[in-house]
Amino acid sequence: MYTKKDLKDEIVITEQKVPCPVKDCDILVDRKRKTNNENKEFVCRKHRIIITPSTFIYQDIKDILVFQDDIKLLNEILGTKRESRLANENSEDAVSWNVFRYLETEGQLLKWLNEITKETHSMFEIMYWSYCNKKKGTYPLLEKARDEFGVRPNQGSEPDIIIKTDKTLFFIEAKLFSSNKTSGTGKTINNRKENNKQYETGGNSLFKNIFASSYVEIINDQKYELMRFWLLGYWMARQEGLNFQLINLVLERNEKEIEKGFGKHINQNNTSIFSRQTWESLYHFINENGNKNQYHENIVSYFENKTAGYTSDGKLRDSAFDLS
Repeated sequence: MYTKKDLKDEIVITEQKVPCPVKDCDILVDRKRKTNNENKEFVCRKHRIIITPSTFIYQDIKDILVFQDDIKLLNEILGTKRESRLANENSEDAVSWNVFRYLETEGQLLKWLNEITKETHSMFEIMYWSYCNKKKGTYPLLEKARDEFGVRPNQGSEPDIIIKTDKTLFFIEAKLFSSNKTSGTGKTINNRKENNKQYETGGNSLFKNIFASSYVEIINDQKYELMRFWLLGYWMARQEGLNFQLINLVLERNEKEIEKGFGKHINQNNTSIFSRQTWESLYHFINENGNKNQYHENIVSYFENKTAGYTSDGKLRDSAFDLS
């Protein structure tokens, strides 16, 4: 894995060529475009990365993992994941996997949940991108929820992390550099308004009880994805007799008003909660807790040296996380 310590502070990007960003490498590759990329070379074979002007992609997914022994489980999960950009250097999926696998395997996940909820959770089951290890496939309860609200599997909501404890069902929607605003304008938004599936009628018209705004108002506010997670997660939790929490995990500098911005659309109480948590606060939790072993050292270093890619004029961005 290449971190900011391994990368050039600046690269010279031309109309035709992009240099390998790794220090002391003089290899140039063709500049990747949205179209007309036939018969062009984008790979630095020395460092096994596909290079773009702003970032790079690992050819071997193992190279982006903090703990490479996880590759068998990860490949099983990716077999059911709808879309994977895990090998991208700026992938939020990669950060989610590395950080939560650390919390899970090092026995720190429940401690973190207890800290942020001010409750005591005594057991858990975790699912990455809807993959249920017990069933070796998509979490059956999520499949039922999709069916209940008329969501097709290939277009289904796919929470980054689902955690089921003895008290609560957690959905974690993780963002790194991207926004919570649902992509698409104009035609896409109109299509969502017209094709609302069974969002408003499914679950015995659950929508009207757990939302303070109309479906159209939420779509206009570009909170479509969070809306789907709140609806499906709430319904799933009630099937299990559990509380529900939707956690939006973001960078400290981003989405500062999201609790207010999405919170105005939903009905919350002490059994159904939406909250914002930050990667930086999670770093500080990890840094202060757990066994001080090699795995701990590696995950702390991962946070401290994670890159954020290059600017349009070729300068290496500051670290991904603000850990000051």
